[in-house]
Amino acid sequence: QLETFVQEGFQPDLTLLLDLPVEEGLARTAGRGGHADRFEKQNLAFKERLRQSYLRRQRDHPDRIRYVDASGSIDEIQVNLKRHIQTLLISGTNS
Repeated sequence: QLETFVQEGFQPDLTLLLDLPVEEGLARTAGRGGHADRFEKQNLAFKERLRQSYLRRQRDHPDRIRYVDASGSIDEIQVNLKRHIQTLLISGTNS
């Protein structure tokens, strides 16, 4: 409801959803060091519910929200991101 109110129907042409299993994301976060923020302090169940919510939105809007598997190497992820962006720029649409 908040999104509808704030955006007044406006949606980006392309949203890239970089997905990673929760445990793998936590391992990457821990590898960076530093202090855990408020979100990182949430329990696993909360993080998984949030992930599933984003995945559900992507399934509901596959033309606008593109799924990117973020479990690969940085190079693999970059190739996938570039492909989605180039498709958008070449076609002038989000197809």
